[in-house]
Amino acid sequence: MKRLWISLILLSVVTAAGIGNICYLKSTVRTITDELDTALEAAHGGDWARSYQSLSKARRNYDRAEAIFSATINEKQLDEVCSNFARAEEGSRTDDHAGYLIELSGLSESVADLLRSETVTLGNLF
Repeated sequence: MKRLWISLILLSVVTAAGIGNICYLKSTVRTITDELDTALEAAHGGDWARSYQSLSKARRNYDRAEAIFSATINEKQLDEVCSNFARAEEGSRTDDHAGYLIELSGLSESVADLLRSETVTLGNLF
């Protein structure tokens, strides 16, 4: 009987940790995508300085969360996000505003894909 209780407690802890991780990921990804959406809106409005500033904020938020992301998310997806950040930052340094908008849109989608790949399913929990 003691083993049953121990296994139920461990199962509960693992389940709670999985759900907590999903909630953290959702919150962090939402923060990053909100900044990227702000950058896109500013770029569409021609406010390039504000767009670059929002891109920098999004990058700082991503860098802070990257250690947690790397523990739970596929490295290939994280590499894609990092390369998209690099391309968008490079695009912000040039005069090719159309290219910058394309890179920024791609970056926003790749960050949103992080959350889509980590949805709560029975496979994620058990």
